[in-house]
Amino acid sequence: MRSVLARVSGTCLAFLWSTVAPCQGGIGDVPDRVGIGQATRIIFNEKDASLSFPVRNGSDTPYLLRTYIFNPQTQATAKQLYVAPEVVRLSSHATQSCRIVRLTNDFRSDRESLFFLRGLFIPASYERAPKDGQATTASFTVALQINLKLFYRPRALEHSNGAALASETLTVTRRGDTVQCRNTTPYHVTLSELKVQGKPCALTAENSMLAPFATHAYPIDPGQGTKPVTVTWRAIDDYGNLTPESKVKIP
Repeated sequence: MRSVLARVSGTCLAFLWSTVAPCQGGIGDVPDRVGIGQATRIIFNEKDASLSFPVRNGSDTPYLLRTYIFNPQTQATAKQLYVAPEVVRLSSHATQSCRIVRLTNDFRSDRESLFFLRGLFIPASYERAPKDGQATTASFTVALQINLKLFYRPRALEHSNGAALASETLTVTRRGDTVQCRNTTPYHVTLSELKVQGKPCALTAENSMLAPFATHAYPIDPGQGTKPVTVTWRAIDDYGNLTPESKVKIP
């Protein structure tokens, strides 16, 4: 990677980090032009030794793309999975197939494991040599990094839509001025909205996803007092679609 970046001479790379939904999202007119995959997440089942996904460049500019798997547990590149090829040149208006390859079997067998597929798109930079007597001008290249959720699903959990199943069985209780949501399943739940008496709760990248068997507490309006409240929510399923609204009334 160091040698690749070294060839982008005379530029300053600004890395714009974004969790993309849908995954072909990005900056300005980039969303419909460069992207990874076809949905907001990738499900890698244990039965598969590898999994292919497309990378796309619909722009007029060639891009250099570096992809790798990030493990949020170790905060480092994953040792269990690998992307091939790791570095690829994407010509303008071109699509190429890459593969995620399983290197080890070091995964939990009783629940999903979360990883991120990261793609760094670096646009080609063309610089003209300055003419005699002219000052050299600095250039500025923006590199876009896309993060895509990657779930490794063990064989015992190969449900056709595990995320939707997990959302349907979410357990919601009340504790003081908070609503507590417990994921009772071995699948991850990513909430797209959570409302109490019709008022949205503040969802962030940190609290919108419930890991398997995890619980999150969400503050609610203290004015609700002790009277029963109605809680509704929607989540994102395996295919990047919103689940039907779930509703429960809690004391």
